[in-house]
Amino acid sequence: MAASKSIVESPQFEAFMKYGTYTVVKMLLMSPLTGIARGARGSFDYKEDYKGYSNLSRDEIKAKLDTKDGTIERIRRCHLNDVENIPPFILISFFYVLAANPTLESCHWHFRIFLAARIVHTLSHLLAIRAPTRSLAFLVGFLTTASMAWKTIRALKV
Repeated sequence: MAASKSIVESPQFEAFMKYGTYTVVKMLLMSPLTGIARGARGSFDYKEDYKGYSNLSRDEIKAKLDTKDGTIERIRRCHLNDVENIPPFILISFFYVLAANPTLESCHWHFRIFLAARIVHTLSHLLAIRAPTRSLAFLVGFLTTASMAWKTIRALKV
């Protein structure tokens, strides 16, 4: 009798780690993007961050602090949306692989669709692509996570 493989040795778990890593890296890249945009646009959230911009008067600094830069706000909102959606995806994906006994094909479909939806969501946010692209991308990612959650719940008979 052959020894059974551990779940962490399965191709499903490998797919989970691969696509989970891609989505987390995508989310992590939003932080330096925000910093780069702030530096390039000279738009910061705190007065002390303007010290390197000594050519600005106090009134100019106050005006900048009182006004949000639209580009930076787009990046920040995109990052916030990632923070709200990617951790649940990672957790549900983990439970899905462990409990639902999915096929490798099912894992690939779920994980790839979610990653593609997050990329489309980010691009539509950053490039101001017309509605409803961003909303549809969010919905596709949400429904993909919900599908895995439903299959996990059913498998656990909860």
